[in-house]
Amino acid sequence: MEYQYSNCRRSNFFGKHIELQFGPFHTHHLSFALPETQNLPPVVFIGGAFQNAWSFRSEISGLIDLRPILLVELPGQGGNTQVCAEFGFTELVNLLAQLLDHLGLDKVLPVGLSYGAAIVHRFAVLHPERVEKLVLVGVAPRLPDSAYRYAQAFAWLLHQDRKRAFATAVTQHYQLERFDANLHRLHVEQLDGQPEPPTYVLAGRHDSFIPPHDAIVQHHGSWGISILIFQLTRYLMVPTLVTRACYF
Repeated sequence: MEYQYSNCRRSNFFGKHIELQFGPFHTHHLSFALPETQNLPPVVFIGGAFQNAWSFRSEISGLIDLRPILLVELPGQGGNTQVCAEFGFTELVNLLAQLLDHLGLDKVLPVGLSYGAAIVHRFAVLHPERVEKLVLVGVAPRLPDSAYRYAQAFAWLLHQDRKRAFATAVTQHYQLERFDANLHRLHVEQLDGQPEPPTYVLAGRHDSFIPPHDAIVQHHGSWGISILIFQLTRYLMVPTLVTRACYF
């Protein structure tokens, strides 16, 4: 694969995404690698429902010396304006697999945050031979009732066009239809199946949306799974912990 950037300058995160078409669907990605690591399996970041590529700048700064980096936006994520409300996680995983095939990547190290964690979990279950290690951040076997009530309250604020009350920062590229579709996927689907590859689950000790208990209940005692608890709140990926999980 030919990577776009060899450094983590801020401008690169706001640069032109590569858009690829797979039938009627499309993906966006940005890629980073140093010449000495470009032949290693890359770390593939799949973000949460409101994240964009630049959400991962600090993580990439801590990882680029060790691995290539691929930032992917599937339909309904980041700057990818497709909704694909009819898609479940399996259909999104199939699209991700097509992207990796196109890029010539046989094996990757997926890192998923929140909504993205559900996607990479399904990818690891369906394509274990393509996953070196798996990192899940802020994830539970199913969306807890408390989290669903939070999300419903968010949806109500957005339907009332009260974006400031919701959180202006995360609704910069907001589309209500996309939010509803992503929330529906999280509510109706579960993290079925046990990933075969070594798996690391990161949970925020003070995360009120997906508390650590939900992650521990899901994964405690499972073969090949380690649980790392960090001190910060939800939707924050700690670069040192991500690096630790990737190279533990």
